[in-house]
Amino acid sequence: MLDEVQLFMEGHSEVLTAQLKAQMRESAERLDYEAAARARDRLRAIDRIRERQRMVRGARDDRDVVGIALEGNRGMVTVLAVREGKVAVMENHAIEGVAGLGSADALESFLGLYYGDASSLPRTLVVAECPPGHAVLQEFLSEQRGGPVEVRVPQRGAARELVDQATRTAETALRQERIEADFDAERTGGLLADLQARLDLPDLPRRIECYDISNTMGTNSVGSMVVFEDGRPRPDHYRHFGIKTVEGANDFASMEETLRRRIGRHPGRAGGAEDVPVDDPAGSNGGGRVAEPAGEAEGLAVADAAPPERPGRPRRRADAADESFGVLPDLILIDGGKGQLGA
Repeated sequence: MLDEVQLFMEGHSEVLTAQLKAQMRESAERLDYEAAARARDRLRAIDRIRERQRMVRGARDDRDVVGIALEGNRGMVTVLAVREGKVAVMENHAIEGVAGLGSADALESFLGLYYGDASSLPRTLVVAECPPGHAVLQEFLSEQRGGPVEVRVPQRGAARELVDQATRTAETALRQERIEADFDAERTGGLLADLQARLDLPDLPRRIECYDISNTMGTNSVGSMVVFEDGRPRPDHYRHFGIKTVEGANDFASMEETLRRRIGRHPGRAGGAEDVPVDDPAGSNGGGRVAEPAGEAEGLAVADAAPPERPGRPRRRADAADESFGVLPDLILIDGGKGQLGA
């Protein structure tokens, strides 16, 4: 195996290909089909790498070749980075919000975003269609590069072949993504239905919230909320609650406070409590404890006192429009046992 890797890294892929073909034939003659299949898979892997790194005729400069495919509101962009005449890197980038856009408009938007933050730009961009703001795009990219950038639309030759290859790759990647999404949706629907039946739930648990309590050596307790919607994680809805009304490592009481404050944040409830960032010491039971105001035993009428903002760390305020609290969960999962559930 190491000899094969060395041959490939030294650029002797033709020698390695011949050896693997011989191994595949010999293994097949011995009826050792597993070994023959391994040799076949290595041959295919070499072919794929050679295709990506094949020489581009007449392209000794550095350039990026960009292809795009659209379907409904989603799309895929493939970027082939040609360096010293070889396709050195291939990247696929999924894009959304393209419904009603043509490929040229969507491509122009992507190029501005993609290369706007790039650390380096090639001298030439090769694309399938001329962006509507061709001149403005070239000027912007030239400023980003600190030198001239040409956006070209080849009509024939090797450059056109490479653009077509990038477009086909984007189409294949987009089709594969759709197949995987459809499969996941079908499979996830079945799993949610099974969970509904096993737990005897009235509806599909489309929104699931999971809670846990952690602390540091008995202090600075924090309640964590993790959210799943339609079987997929929703990281933008994750929240931390710095425990404010519980002293010491009391997971039961901390869980009760966390859930009371979360439910109290729902717009349908009167008032409610703010979620406190995990890095706010005034919102944890390790110090700066806030006394529970009268009437908060019900957890609805009085908002939590707002701890002071830390310089350089803007405090995220969860108002009534916070999407994470805007809908109640279909299912709540709690890490612990009967004590946490009883809380």
